[in-house]
Amino acid sequence: MKLGAKLIKISQDVRASYWFIPSVMLFAGTVLSFVTQTLDRTVDGGWFLELTGFARTRPDGSQAVLSTIAGSTIGVAGVVFSMTMVAVSFASGTYGPRLIGNFMRDRGNQLSLGIFISTFFYTLLILRSVRSSNENLGEGDYLEVFVPHVSLMTATGLALVCLCALIYFIHHIPETINIENIVSKLGRQLQKGIDDRAGGVSGIDAETSADESNWSDQTDHQAACVVTSDQTGYVQALDVKQLDELSRQHDLRVRVTVRAGTFVVAGTEVMVAWAPKPLADADLRTLQASIAIGQARTPFQNVEFIIDQLGEIIARALSPGVNDPFTAIACLNWLEAGTVHWLRHVPATERNRYGARLSISDLTFEEFLDAAYGRPFPYIESDPNVRAHAVASLQRVLDLAHEDTRRPLTEATKERFATAGS
Repeated sequence: MKLGAKLIKISQDVRASYWFIPSVMLFAGTVLSFVTQTLDRTVDGGWFLELTGFARTRPDGSQAVLSTIAGSTIGVAGVVFSMTMVAVSFASGTYGPRLIGNFMRDRGNQLSLGIFISTFFYTLLILRSVRSSNENLGEGDYLEVFVPHVSLMTATGLALVCLCALIYFIHHIPETINIENIVSKLGRQLQKGIDDRAGGVSGIDAETSADESNWSDQTDHQAACVVTSDQTGYVQALDVKQLDELSRQHDLRVRVTVRAGTFVVAGTEVMVAWAPKPLADADLRTLQASIAIGQARTPFQNVEFIIDQLGEIIARALSPGVNDPFTAIACLNWLEAGTVHWLRHVPATERNRYGARLSISDLTFEEFLDAAYGRPFPYIESDPNVRAHAVASLQRVLDLAHEDTRRPLTEATKERFATAGS
């Protein structure tokens, strides 16, 4: 059985995890230690010292240097991890717990931690290879004095990299909790999500698409095969390519009744399939595996979740205990940019971008407007300054909409804000 969407979910979880990049860098440090030790044992290190201008080091001095580097880097790694957790705690308490994932996915934090722990482990592996005196192992075997000059200089270079990484990290942490940067990052994620929603990641050949949006109404619903969820949780990924491939192999027509971000209970309907003959259990399991279920909503394939994150920041900013209208206005600016981006990149009359055999429920412009402006409305209407900015923001959207058929929806949303204070 194909794993389908579960593989997509796993790949997204790995890329978003805090441990993956540091683990890869730790492995790279281990490999590097074996490479440099091999060079030290097979090639005289004198050429390296002459090339770099460094003098030979005694075994005791090498051990002292390596011990200092190892002890310092693991200590700083602990500080880096602690500062990251402090930033995450502050952000989750101030801006909302659903933003934690954005901080855990931050590449700067992951790379900083990875540099320190990989340098620490590298120096430990080199330290154990240093021999300060000839040792008799018995039966005529001796351990000779050995100073890995190439490895020692590599460790010193890595220590310099760690210092640069520490300077970067100290600068980076305040930037990650700066509200303008947080909102800006969410706004750009929203625009990217809209681009994906417009058809950039459907995985279906455009030549096979057809405007047959009403085919499910013309199909015998009595012969439909209902596919249910095998888990309880949020839909995190849809494997459109696998659905398309299966529908071609078995002459299926498939209508997916959920989308990314939908909460489903085990045993409830997630899709309906029509086939000329009954489907085998293996095929049903493959259809089921094309939808990945998880414990939480994620930004992947889910524009609405990104909008809700901006909406949560607005709600917290306009709460009586915070009263920060400027943060709410910054969120509205990026929601305006997202709305304009939608109008420019998602056509008003959409063809079925998933092909003639698939029907998948996508976020509509009406739902987009409701998520972006409708849900935060109770908080915005209480602040005259933010409400006035929302009206002006929607007017700018209308100025760009021209004769777009979605203009009446935008006008109605603007009118709702304009009349709220009267």
